[in-house]
Amino acid sequence: MRRTRGIAERLEALVVLLLVLLPLPALADDQILLLHSYHQGNAWVDGVTAVVAETLKASGADTLLTVDYLDARRDPQLFRRSAFSDLMRSRYRDSGIDLIIAGGDEALGFALRGRGDFFPDVPVVFCGVTHPRDLFHETPPDLTGAVSDYDLEGTINLALDLHPDRRHIAVIGDLSGVGRRALSRLRDIESRFAWRADWVPLVGLSFDELHEAIMALPKATILLYLSFSVDGESRFYRPQDVAREIGRWRPDLPLYAAWSFLVESGAAVGGRVILPAGEGRFAAETALKILRGDPVSSIPIRWSSPKVDLFHREGLARFGLSQKNLPRGSLVVGDREPLYGRYPHALPLLLVLLGGLSLFGFSLLRRRRAESAILDQRRFLERFIDLFPLPVFYRDEEKRYLYVNKAFADLAGRDKKTLIGKRPEELAPADMQELIDRFRVREEQGENSGAESWTCEMACQDHLGRSRYALVACRPHRDGEGRLRGVVSVVVDLSDHKEREETLLRQEERLLKALEGAAEGVWDWDVAADRLHCRLKGVTTAVDEEGGMTLDDWRRRLHSQDVPAFDRALEEHLQGLSPFFSCECRFRTDGGSVWILMRGKVLSRDEGGRPLRLTGTLLDIGDKKEIEFRRQEAERELRRAVMTDRLTGALTRKYFEDLLSLQIRRSLGGGGPLSLILFDLDDFKSVNGRYGHLRGDAVLASVCDLVRLHVRAGDVLGRWGGKTFMLLTPDSIDGALQLSEKLRKLIEEEEFLSDRKITASFGVVACRDGDSVESLAARADEALCRAKQSGKNIVHL
Repeated sequence: MRRTRGIAERLEALVVLLLVLLPLPALADDQILLLHSYHQGNAWVDGVTAVVAETLKASGADTLLTVDYLDARRDPQLFRRSAFSDLMRSRYRDSGIDLIIAGGDEALGFALRGRGDFFPDVPVVFCGVTHPRDLFHETPPDLTGAVSDYDLEGTINLALDLHPDRRHIAVIGDLSGVGRRALSRLRDIESRFAWRADWVPLVGLSFDELHEAIMALPKATILLYLSFSVDGESRFYRPQDVAREIGRWRPDLPLYAAWSFLVESGAAVGGRVILPAGEGRFAAETALKILRGDPVSSIPIRWSSPKVDLFHREGLARFGLSQKNLPRGSLVVGDREPLYGRYPHALPLLLVLLGGLSLFGFSLLRRRRAESAILDQRRFLERFIDLFPLPVFYRDEEKRYLYVNKAFADLAGRDKKTLIGKRPEELAPADMQELIDRFRVREEQGENSGAESWTCEMACQDHLGRSRYALVACRPHRDGEGRLRGVVSVVVDLSDHKEREETLLRQEERLLKALEGAAEGVWDWDVAADRLHCRLKGVTTAVDEEGGMTLDDWRRRLHSQDVPAFDRALEEHLQGLSPFFSCECRFRTDGGSVWILMRGKVLSRDEGGRPLRLTGTLLDIGDKKEIEFRRQEAERELRRAVMTDRLTGALTRKYFEDLLSLQIRRSLGGGGPLSLILFDLDDFKSVNGRYGHLRGDAVLASVCDLVRLHVRAGDVLGRWGGKTFMLLTPDSIDGALQLSEKLRKLIEEEEFLSDRKITASFGVVACRDGDSVESLAARADEALCRAKQSGKNIVHL
């Protein structure tokens, strides 16, 4: 009978447990379709999916999330086929979808096209969309979301600032939809970096060609990863795999990218990125607002997403980059910093753990049947905390020690058993009573405030009589009714830190005295009073006027272009992110302006770490800057002379032939169509004879400007010789013929000369198997000759 009753009790307990752990499912009130442009397994896609699901679950809303994928990266034409549309129509037309989250440009375009068919009147929230204006010019009704305006310019600036000795940027890209959009965005900004580096395009190559090109790059090169999911031979690759392979090919070249997953995987050193977690969370929260009744029109599109400077620890270490030199607010992933380096973050976790220990102790009185298991867990925690290097103790509401670890017993110079059950005043000598009273007052303030934790700093002596400086972090333990049952405390010895700080202050005082006789000028800034005193030799200005000036007064004397760099360098040093302040800037004086190198260091800080005083030197670097500017200008002129024709701005024949050879190999390797247009200005010799060569040169330059204005970003113009030009276009023969006819009419209709029309004849050919630069150019020349023989001012195959 007793045994039967025991079995019944166990079965009853099992049934109750199953009812608690396995609640009955309920139908969701709202159905959400998360539609991704790319495939499952893509790092960005998986990151957004996880955060959307987590945000919806945490909200407590009754929603059902369905995830689908267009796989547009591996098969760009799949979701455009009618069979795919039929499949999606049968799947979702009557599914009762209440809202769509579109992840990426292709997914948003598909959702917008399907709204009148299988997504009728369904609101759409988008994220991860990079070029929304390619999809809509006016915002459709029931549409909102976040634009992922990834920051190529910021990523390039990061790379050049961290690697100032590198003068080349190799751009790795493909001709996929993502790759073309990234290339278009790069072309808009590449001229801003012409004075800092030259560009090496590695676009549309096969994997083997990419390997060959990267191995030939000079060491002073930075790799900029745009996209490489489909190579020139139409083979598919995972971007992170390609980036890692590039790192194995050339470990001496730093790779930067504007995509977070490349940095997080360690394939890239860093970049200014948009985190998928932020995009997914914004999309999910926006979806919840709409489902709760907020009108879509009341939620504006977020045209710019938050960005963060993200770096990988291993990449920084490989190139000798210190985290202190990174921009303020940077995040470093893959970090293995020890606990002592960031104990403020570790202490709350430890305090929670110790709170758990105390809860186990009180639970012993109420859970007799689980006594053995709980005792084992408590012993484990005690052994674990005993191994912890920081002193830890737990006192009850009457301030008696109930638990101390070995580190605390060593600090007190006593055996652990002699401390248990004692109060601090019973153990400390008489000269320590004042210190104990101060600690008790601070502890009572923390307990009465209701705070979850508090800290107290104090100077004291250890059991050997040595002066110590300690930080005590405390966390209260309260029962279910809020009554205080005890306090868990952790002691952090800051003595060495204080000693180093005092030593540094003495060194800074000596440095200040030495500065008075150094350099060409000195400056001193009282931060609290905001008074800056400065003396600069040979400069007649009021910078050393009595009473000094404010920091804003000083900033107003700097050139406006130099103020951001000055503010950034000063803020980094004030925050302790860099050991010294250093900035080159132009300083306005009564007689003009002068280039100066401003260096300095914080000499003193208050107890909270806030800077109180900065002192430093000023150097006149005008001669150095003049030499540097002349060198940069000479380098730019040399690059322009090598690559472009000075008169027309078109590529020189040699550089055009090199590019033509590369594009022929790409096209014959399955990289898509390629056509060549050769055009020549008709009877141009008579123009030079009648108007002179200077006027003729002006006409040539104007023709090239007109052509460049009406061709696409992927078309390349080169000067083949004299009045003959070549235009390379990644298009079929039909597209090239249409473009040629358009250019012919534009040239004929343009008024280059007041009393004469300028016309041109065009020869057009398409790349075919077995072609080389010589054979393709020869066929284009034959077509041009036929155009000339047929009466000129025509387009001929």
